[in-house]
Amino acid sequence: MAFGTSFGAFVEGFDQARRSKKADAEREKTNAMNDRLLSVMEKQDASAASMMPMLGAIRDLTGAIAMGQGRGGGSIGFGRPSSSGGTAGGDNSLAGLLKRYEGAGDFDTLYGHAQNEGGRFAGVRPSQMTLDELDAFDKEYGQWVAERNGGVVATPVGFGQIVGTTRRNAAKAMGLSGDTVFSPEVQQAMVDHLAWNRVKGVSDPAARRAALRQEWVGFSKAPDADVDAAIESIIAKHQPALGAIRS
Repeated sequence: MAFGTSFGAFVEGFDQARRSKKADAEREKTNAMNDRLLSVMEKQDASAASMMPMLGAIRDLTGAIAMGQGRGGGSIGFGRPSSSGGTAGGDNSLAGLLKRYEGAGDFDTLYGHAQNEGGRFAGVRPSQMTLDELDAFDKEYGQWVAERNGGVVATPVGFGQIVGTTRRNAAKAMGLSGDTVFSPEVQQAMVDHLAWNRVKGVSDPAARRAALRQEWVGFSKAPDADVDAAIESIIAKHQPALGAIRS
């Protein structure tokens, strides 16, 4: 009896491991296919904005197949707001919302994922550049974005998609010199600085949401409850006692 029980547990464990490996392989296959689709779309010189709905639908479908789940939201990796929105109940920290609606969680994200292989700025790694180097890069980058953004110059960079003017103002306020590397740690600190400056001193929930959405337009696609949760996490970080009371 003991042997039979042990053997049964072994078989069950082996089967679970096999299914897990298969799921990992499916996710890798799905991610590779999504990357190929994105590259093809960009090479066709279609604007990122016009392709969002199509790619969002493709990612929803392939993600559901790979994960065995229903349709859901998530960042589509254009370094711009997701057209399909987020999923209430997910990671609703500020970083979680940024991943879903802005920079896809990549500290090197450029507009249209132009930093990827085959992109206009393939190999460019903002997370390894100094603030002065990014300022110089903005000139060429901004004009390239304008050609694909209805003539509007923009220089979104990193997981928080912080544009040049905002980055320079934040760096000045934070006392960061031009030789400071725009590392993941610096990006996180800058995002935190921008978020806190938007919500501090604002008590009305609607006004706080509006303020945060002014900083990150992608959050306009996020459910109010998700934005509220992110705001509470920001407040709890800067005012732990107040955050605990609200919890």
